[in-house]
Amino acid sequence: MMSQNERRNTGIINSNGLDIEITEYRGENLYEDLFLRDLTMNSVAMDVDGNYIDPLNGIKDVKNMIIKFNPNSIEYDPNAILRAIRFEGILGFNIEKESLNNMFDNKEKLNLVVVERIRKEIFKILLCDNVGDLISKYRDIFYEIIPELKKLEGVSNENSDDLFEHTMSVVNKTSSNIYLRLAALFNDLGVD
Repeated sequence: MMSQNERRNTGIINSNGLDIEITEYRGENLYEDLFLRDLTMNSVAMDVDGNYIDPLNGIKDVKNMIIKFNPNSIEYDPNAILRAIRFEGILGFNIEKESLNNMFDNKEKLNLVVVERIRKEIFKILLCDNVGDLISKYRDIFYEIIPELKKLEGVSNENSDDLFEHTMSVVNKTSSNIYLRLAALFNDLGVD
């Protein structure tokens, strides 16, 4: 079985302004591939006749605005934790309770993911609206990959009784530009 850190042949087709990613199977066939995807909403395929193939009820979860992990997806690729957070930020969906528990129970597995993949996902998250609220909500997960943020918790200065909450507020108010958001996120870390 190919891990998420290995390369696969991938192509993108643009159809009516929509980018459609095409990749080779991760398993032996389409069904195995769909079960190996991270989230149910990403486990939907369409055949050449336009019929949906949806063995994990991803369409239902999209209609219900639910983010749900496929079985074993975090073990297969812990970066799925950050992808779920990003989709919550982009789509405004809610992460299903069992999936949410699974994220927090396995947050330390993010340390097994190559840094480049973590960075790429963090940058995408940082461009979400109200990213400070997302980071605050999932602070224990973010502490695994940005442990310096924990140093802000409970620290007061002339601007705030809690630098962590102050920083998240500033990040929320910062324009959606990766450099500005990074500067806002790390601005108060030099304070001792």
